[in-house]
Order: sequence, then C-alpha cells, then structure tokens
Amino acid sequence: MRNYLVLLLAILLTGCAGLAVNHFNQQYGPPNPARYDTPPQKGSISYAQDIKPLFESRCIVCHACYDAPCQLKLTSYEGLARGANIEQVYNGERLIASKLTRMFEDAHSTVEWRQKDFFPVLNERDDNPQANIEGSVLAQMLLLKQENPLPQEKLLPESFDLGLSRQQQCTQIEQFADYRKKYPLWGMPYGLPEIGDTERDLLLQWLREGAPYEPQQRVSAPQQKQIDKWEAFFNQDSLKAQ
Repeated sequence: MRNYLVLLLAILLTGCAGLAVNHFNQQYGPPNPARYDTPPQKGSISYAQDIKPLFESRCIVCHACYDAPCQLKLTSYEGLARGANIEQVYNGERLIASKLTRMFEDAHSTVEWRQKDFFPVLNERDDNPQANIEGSVLAQMLLLKQENPLPQEKLLPESFDLGLSRQQQCTQIEQFADYRKKYPLWGMPYGLPEIGDTERDLLLQWLREGAPYEPQQRVSAPQQKQIDKWEAFFNQDSLKAQ
C-alpha cells in the first residue's frame, strides 16, 4: 500500500510539472537553450560596467565557488547563462565519482550544459520584456525578496538553514509558484538583506532587455604572455608549489 501511494504521488508530481511546462510554453513559446550563446550586445545597461560589479558586491559571496548553492556561478556571464543544477558537488555520502561540471572545461555552450542537467535561471523562451521577467528564476527571486524582506529581528528565524550540508531548493521557473508558497522568505540574496532599490531596478531592467552582453576585448600579446607566466606558476605540480 505504501509503495502504491509513493508511486501515485510521483505520478501526480510529474503531471503537475508537465502542466507547468505546457503553461509556460503556451505563453512564451518553447525554450531555446542556445539563446545566450549569442546574447544581444547592446542595451541601455552594460553587463561589464553595471551588472558584473553588482554581482561581485552582493552575489558572489555565495555564488562563486564550484560548490555554490545549486552550482550557480555568477563570476562570469557564461556561469549565469549555464544556470543551476540540483546535484551537490561535494557529497560525503557519494560512493562513486560525480560528473565534472567545470566552467570552460566540461561543456562549452548552454546546449551542452542542458544535456548535463543544468537548468536556466534566465528566460530562454520568447525575447520580450514580460517573458524575460516572468520566465527568469533570477528575476523572480529578486521580486520575491522585495515582496518578503527579512523579518526585523536580530536573529534569523529557524526556517533559515545556513549549514553546509543543508538540503538545497534548486527550483526551476516552471515550479516557482510552489517555491513562492513554501518559502516566501527565501528570495535572493538568501538570508541577507535585499539589494537596494536602485540596484534591483538596474538588474531587472537588464533582464527585461534580454540580458545583453558586450564581448570582452581581447588581451594583447604581452598581456597574454604575462597571464601564461602566472598560470604556469600557480599550476605547478610539486608539493611545495601546491
């Protein structure tokens, strides 16, 4: 009887997830994973000058390392486009090696990352202002924080789990309505004060415009030579160097 109930619950959850996907597809079209491999280059807001510094000041304190929550790395545009993954990089209970998910090493396009079970936090459906907000986990997390700021208490409620081994809630956009109901205080930044109104409006406007990204300027030959020198120094194999 118990196994039957578990199976029934799994079927119901799968059905609900399918309905949510169909709802988004009907509203905004099917997802296009390759969309951010060639992002728009022009917008009213610059990724390099406006958005990247914001990520660096408020986001990468958590979303920088390979074991970042939900593997969402915000230290580069490519990390943002890659999205998130429910798999934990460091799992002490794992008996076999996990699949590697190193940036710029184990996949080189968002299509390849989707094949490795990463899901988007940017809108990958129709490119219009409404879809770019409604279909973006990042945008919805920011708006959730705006609607439900941290309680005015000296200590966080016990509902906030800050432990390294905590169970992560890596929600996709199709399930975000359920996330909003279950965890209204878990907008981003998680467990921290919300970002300022100016910064939030800047980031949301950038997302509305399709998250444009201006190509980085190529380094000069002397600069590349110096970079190669330092990389060789920091990646020596000897125990002393390590």
